[in-house]
Amino acid sequence: MLEINGQRFQEGDVVRFERAGLPKNRTRDYTITAVTGAGIEASAGGFSYGFTKATATRIGITHSPTSRNED
Repeated sequence: MLEINGQRFQEGDVVRFERAGLPKNRTRDYTITAVTGAGIEASAGGFSYGFTKATATRIGITHSPTSRNED
């Protein structure tokens, strides 16, 4: 598990990066495939990406609205 800005992230979570450089990357859903000592690994569209905790914080990691559990 990794905590950033009061939110907890773990393997299997679906996330977005609200301040990503490209607009389409701000609304793309990424699935966290691993949480490591260095940060997270996530996949989207068949590609894998690595984000340090600092990078994930800077580009605004948050849980995707499509993954929120309303129970």
